Order: sequence, then C-alpha cells, then structure tokens
Amino acid sequence: MTSESSTAERLARLSTDPVPRRAPSSSFVLAPGYGLGGIVDAILGAVDPSPPPDREDAGDAYWMRRALLAAMAAEGRASPNPTVGAVIVKDGVLIATGATEAYGQRHAERCAIDNVADRALLRGATIYTTLEPCAHWGKQPPCADLVASCGFARCVAGLRDPNPRVHGIGLDRVRAVGTEVRSGVLRNEILAWHLPYLFPYLLPPAGGRPLVSALAVAGDGAEPLLGRADGWEARDAGRRYRSWLRRKCDLVVTEPSLASVDPVAFARGPWRGVVWWDLGDRLAGMGVAEARELGVRGRELGAPVTLVCTPDRENSAQLDACLRAGIGHLAPPADADPASWLAAAGRNGALAAVTGAPPAWVLVDGHPRLAAALAAGLAVDAVHALHPADAPPTSGGAAPARPAQPSTDLSPVARVAASGALISEYYLEPLSSALDGTAW
Repeated sequence: MTSESSTAERLARLSTDPVPRRAPSSSFVLAPGYGLGGIVDAILGAVDPSPPPDREDAGDAYWMRRALLAAMAAEGRASPNPTVGAVIVKDGVLIATGATEAYGQRHAERCAIDNVADRALLRGATIYTTLEPCAHWGKQPPCADLVASCGFARCVAGLRDPNPRVHGIGLDRVRAVGTEVRSGVLRNEILAWHLPYLFPYLLPPAGGRPLVSALAVAGDGAEPLLGRADGWEARDAGRRYRSWLRRKCDLVVTEPSLASVDPVAFARGPWRGVVWWDLGDRLAGMGVAEARELGVRGRELGAPVTLVCTPDRENSAQLDACLRAGIGHLAPPADADPASWLAAAGRNGALAAVTGAPPAWVLVDGHPRLAAALAAGLAVDAVHALHPADAPPTSGGAAPARPAQPSTDLSPVARVAASGALISEYYLEPLSSALDGTAW
C-alpha cells in the first residue's frame, strides 16, 4: 500500500476515544472552545465574556480574546488579506474595537483608532491586535506608523506577521517610540484563526494551492467518513458550525446535485463562491431537465457558481444546460489528479476567477469522493468532524480524539462538546509539523 493511500485510509477512520491534549505527532493544540473558525463557543452562542481578571497576563489573554471576537464579527471579506481584530483598552475599560474591512479598505488597527473621537484618550492606553500591525504601503498606509503616533503605553499582538515586508518591522516601529510591545498572546488560537492567510508561509511546497479543509461525520458507534456533511444539519451545533465555516471560507466545494443547493442548508452565506466538482460522473447521470433546474437553482444561491468537469459525450447536453443557466465552467484534463489540478488552478488564476481574488481557504462540504482523492494527494490540511451525540462531554471542551490507528499524519488539535454533539478538528501532516516549527 502506498503512503498516499495509507493517508487517505487513515483520514476516513477517525476515533472518538479521548486522549491527553498533547498528541504524539504534534504539540500544536488549542485551548478548549477554539477551532479553525475561531471561538467555537461563540459560534454556538455559548459565550459570555466575564469581567477581566486582575492578573496582567490573564488580562492580556482576555482582551486578545475580545480582539478575536471583533475579527469574527467582521462581515467584510478581507481575503486574501487576513481578517484582523483589534481592541483599545484604558484603565481596564474597553474604549474601541475594530476589524479589517473588505479587501482594500481599512485595517483593524485603523478602524479601532478611528472609532475614538478624542485621540487624547489613546495616550497611555493599550491596543490589542490579533496580528502584528503592517509596516508597508499597500492599498492602505502602514498601521504600524499610525499605532506609533498615538502614544499607546502598550501594543499587544497575537502573532508576528510572517510576511517579510512586515515580520518584526511593524512591532519594532512601535517599540522605537517607547511603546511597550508584547506578542504571542493566545498564540495557537490566533494562529488557527489566521491559518488561511498564514498557509502559504507555513507550507510553500504546497505549490500555490489554498488551505483545504473537509467536513466529516460519524453515526452512533461508527467511524467518521471524510467529506460527508449529512448529519451536520440535524444537530444544532453542527448546523451552526457548518454554516459558520461556509461564511468564513472562500470557496465551498461540493458535488453537482440538487441537494447541494438546498435553500435551507445553503442560504446562510455569504461565501465567495461555490464549486461543483463532478468527480464521479454525477452530471452525466442526470437528465437534461434536472441539469437545467440545477443551473437555475445554483444561480439563486447569490454567489458565483462554477462547475468543474471534463466535457464528454455523456455529459455534453447536461453541461450545456448548466452553462445556459449562467453557471461557470472549468475543464480539467480527463486524467487530471485532483490535488495537482487544484494546485495548478491556484497558480494560474482559475480559482481566482471564481472568487474575484485568489482563494485562501477551500472547504470540501458533502463530497466524499473528492475529499478522499485530495487526501490521497496530500492536499487536505484540516478535518472538521462531527461525532455522535453520546460522545463523552466535558465542561467547556474536551481532550481531542486520536486516530483509530497510530499515525504521524493526523494530529488532533481541538474538541468542543455542545448542544448534544461533539465537534473535533484535526490537522494533517505536513501542516501539523510546520505549525510546531513556527516562532511567530
């Protein structure tokens, strides 16, 4: 058995057996309640921020959490820029919040500072930001220069930005004016939130493809199946988190079927785009009338929809019906490997044509065949698994699950029990090792 097929097989078998939080293959784990989508407790409506504690370090963690909540509340689509959150605190009181606006518009620090009418209030205050203030001119002026000009007593960043135009430079500029600087607060949790943006710096060998995550489900007593989404809508926690992941990713990838345009399941955008990837001749198996209805309903989703399929004699009429309804089309070679094609489509701009900008995060939702094919090509980076309702809960979270077999390829990073369901997240090699090696 090849290493690729072994990886794919392991990914299709996840166990719910609890183990200690530290995985043998990776030390990168998240605090209870956090996931790739941010603060999972907040997504599920279970968050009630408590008054900040007295201890300074704990206080920094509290306010960084508030900065992350500000980022999560942003509805502007900042991608391919990171969606940063910022809060300004003085004498233990929150005086302003901000979050990155849509791509090309204001960054979080500028939004928070602009929300303070009297700039004199900023002197002696602390600004918390999930990512190091930018130090270069792009579509906006450098945030580091603005922060340095405000007279802040402290600047606390969740992470340093690995972008070489920023890395350490932004914080150095702030430090140079006498402002105390600290970084690394809620490091892993903030890194998970910014993972789509950070992915190219973590894994340059990925060849230009975006971060890819996939849903997985498990029936009672059964092992989760990679790529499956059935069952997520049946449980409140699953429905909420699945909806959230769709809203925050850049592309939802699923099969071409009428179920993929369910108005209840898919009406909770906004996502940047939807891709129907016809990997199993689904299009050829439907009638022309059904394909026409599929195209019409796809256009009603309110986001660009693109069909990925190789034209042939069996699907030509159905493909034409979809295209006449206004669905886009990308045509991979007949023998294309999905993982290789996805990387190429990221490099050559094909995916950017779907989203309007290079996608940073692709979510495979309800497409087991594609998820398995991408996993075989080592092109799935994270798994969101919904486990049985009777999985053992704990207060505020639980230890992550482990793979059914010992593996260095699959690392548990998060597990949250809520609303009668258990949601686990796993990172895959080589991503988990890359995260271990970061010093941001």
